[in-house]
Amino acid sequence: MRVKTKIKSAAALLLALALCLQFSLPVSAAAEADDGAASGVENIVAEFAEKYNLTESNFALGWYDIYSGESWYYGENSWMTAGSMYKLPLAMYYIDKISAGELSLDSQLSGYSIERLLQLTVQYSSNDTAKILSDALSANRAEYRGMIAKYSGLEADELPDSYYWANSISPRFLINTLQYLYEHSEEYSLILDYMKQAHPEQYFRSTQGEYEIAHKYGAYEGAVNDCGIIYTPRPFLLVVFTKYVGYSTTVLGELCAALTEYSLELYEKQLSEPVIDPVTGFCDVSADDYYYDAAVWAVENSIANGTDDIHFSPDEQCTYGQLLTFLWRAAGSPEPLSGDTDQNTKVLQWAYENGLAAFRSSADSIMALPCSRALAVELLWLYAGSPTSSGKTAFTDVPSNCADFVSWATEQQICSGTAAALFSPDEPCTRAQALTFIYRYMTAM
Repeated sequence: MRVKTKIKSAAALLLALALCLQFSLPVSAAAEADDGAASGVENIVAEFAEKYNLTESNFALGWYDIYSGESWYYGENSWMTAGSMYKLPLAMYYIDKISAGELSLDSQLSGYSIERLLQLTVQYSSNDTAKILSDALSANRAEYRGMIAKYSGLEADELPDSYYWANSISPRFLINTLQYLYEHSEEYSLILDYMKQAHPEQYFRSTQGEYEIAHKYGAYEGAVNDCGIIYTPRPFLLVVFTKYVGYSTTVLGELCAALTEYSLELYEKQLSEPVIDPVTGFCDVSADDYYYDAAVWAVENSIANGTDDIHFSPDEQCTYGQLLTFLWRAAGSPEPLSGDTDQNTKVLQWAYENGLAAFRSSADSIMALPCSRALAVELLWLYAGSPTSSGKTAFTDVPSNCADFVSWATEQQICSGTAAALFSPDEPCTRAQALTFIYRYMTAM
């Protein structure tokens, strides 16, 4: 059963935010604008700050949304007592040594296989086996701690003495480590399996059992913490430190549940948002479309623009002016022999000079005329120099005055019909069709 986030009144939320200011909880500069995903996390954590008297002295948190790349922190660089959470980068370091061929899972240390040592260290959080692993790296504590810090992305001068000698870790250190772990999930699959099996009903997993969680908890002298990957449909990373907080395990579980619910809200919103093709930048163009290569070519070569920032409008009827402009740009945007700087006038003058237009005045009204499939193919044929063809087609709806250019276009595989025996010459020519015709011709030259 999905755990619902407890929603408070607007007045209570304002009070929570005021309390956060009163406590001066440090907020990372990574927090986004008010309308970003991070602002919702800020509101949720503010409620917990009020409810459980959380302050910068007893609480720190890191959150990272894998989908958007947004992060938000309470005490991004607060170095808190880590407990057993240091065992995660320690285990990752050993997987790297195995991947490098320096060790194998069957290699023995103190009578244990490396595989068994990793399981006992990560899944069961054994201090004894963790010490075997760390001592095998270096008997010098500071040296081995420096080794396992590499996943944090922090430079040596960013690590305080307490990291080396007092086992303190910051939210930023662990969020970066979890991000590295997630991005290399296949390499660390064994570690992730152990994390997923660890303490199924405690810490982050105490109130949220619907979605898989890979976590590494830690508890030591009043510190009760957890960090992990929460595999909702929109996965996120979470790190929470508490220190002498009453009901600390409840805080961990409820925070995870509330942020899980929030990630589902973000996912539902995500589904309603347009999916932008990363190559063209448009939401109505995808790699599965017949016109995709033509659209990519048109965008990369500045042949065609979108109808707005994210729409290419492939099914919109192409105008006479748009088709002439596409051809003009494909030709290298040549200057006509005469004409002013207005693009419509310049394009129409160029088209007139090259036999593609019968008029060279009233540019705006002429350019706005609709373009049929027959006209699109005819203009391309004229642009090609009216090459000869068989004049024969398999289409039953092509009139004799269209036979030359339709047969040429089909013989050159520039276009095909709309059905087995139909070319549909009078149907509107879409932007996608027009650019596909031009693309096929230009790339076959």
